[in-house]
Amino acid sequence: MAGRARTSEEVTLHDAMAALGCICCRNKGLIQPFSGTPVSIHHIDGRTKEDAHKKALPLCGWHHDVPIPQNNPAFALYPFIFPIHAKGSVVGTSYESYRMTIQVL
Repeated sequence: MAGRARTSEEVTLHDAMAALGCICCRNKGLIQPFSGTPVSIHHIDGRTKEDAHKKALPLCGWHHDVPIPQNNPAFALYPFIFPIHAKGSVVGTSYESYRMTIQVL
């Protein structure tokens, strides 16, 4: 996806966000196998607007864009996990999750 290049400050912010692990998993109290890395940085306000790279969320693959396969044992344990791109927001709005992310940082 095209967008403007990140500044060094934004790269540092994204690295700090990634170190938190998935914010949605943290909010749900899920520790394994979701927490930690890898995460994707999900932009909540595009990629070209001013400060767009600062408005982002660290999300695991299952919360970002890849549904849990139904044959995966985790599907039975966590049927409420669905990708943000598939159904909108996982916990409240994206902006609520963003505020939570910034508070944790």
